[in-house]
Amino acid sequence: MNPLSCLLYKIQNMKKPYFSTFFLILSAFLSACAQTPPPTQENAPSEAEIHAWFPPTQKELEFRKLHQKELDLIEGDIEALFFEHEKHVLMENELRDSVAQVDPKIAELQAKTNAEIEALAKKRQDTVSELDSLKSGADKLSKRIEEYESIKPRPEFSPADYTRGMTLFKEREYQKSVDQFLLVLKQNPPQALMDNIHFAMGSAYFKIKNYPKALDHLNRIVSEYPQGDKWHMSYVLMGLIHNTMGEKSKAIYGLDQALKNNPPTPVIRLINRLIRLIDKDA
Repeated sequence: MNPLSCLLYKIQNMKKPYFSTFFLILSAFLSACAQTPPPTQENAPSEAEIHAWFPPTQKELEFRKLHQKELDLIEGDIEALFFEHEKHVLMENELRDSVAQVDPKIAELQAKTNAEIEALAKKRQDTVSELDSLKSGADKLSKRIEEYESIKPRPEFSPADYTRGMTLFKEREYQKSVDQFLLVLKQNPPQALMDNIHFAMGSAYFKIKNYPKALDHLNRIVSEYPQGDKWHMSYVLMGLIHNTMGEKSKAIYGLDQALKNNPPTPVIRLINRLIRLIDKDA
């Protein structure tokens, strides 16, 4: 029999006078407890106590380590998704190269244009001796030749240079990767690769902690290439950057924008994980 049952048993078996006396004592005790004044409020902290610095406890340090580990995992997942997208981009480039049969025609047209320029230049030289009679025609011909000569061929895009930039990124040579992609941008790369190039540059700048330049390239993707496959991922990486910079409201806003535009399922999971971590850290 437990103590409470034992006590009730004894109370029930008391004689009536003792039973009444017991309840009188119990009532008095409860009344006294009810009248006990509430504990006084502690004194307000002093000015020194308010500004005192307390180092984090071991528990807090462990929490921060776990929190940072989760952020690092998210960063790794971003990079893995980026590389997965890159595989598809390279396959698309190979397909584009296989169907781009117009290059020979372009080369033929360029050869004809060069031949025409050379012919016009020769004709100009032949006309100089007949300047008195053909001055008006020579002036027109000279102007036309100058127009041809002012046309400078655009730099030709090199897929090898583009691949080199990606290889440097994978080898964690982030500054060299940025320099390589700056060279690629001067080659007038295909429009379909522009968001991928800017995402690679933004990711590289993030790796070397140049956050303003990273945000510049990611914002270009968001504003100029909304139909590209890097649009949602740009918001995720911007959210990670803003959180790292302590700009948590900007991070949450950008991630919400990405969620509103139907991102792929893996990206949705990544966004929700990052939002939970930011809210937990707030």
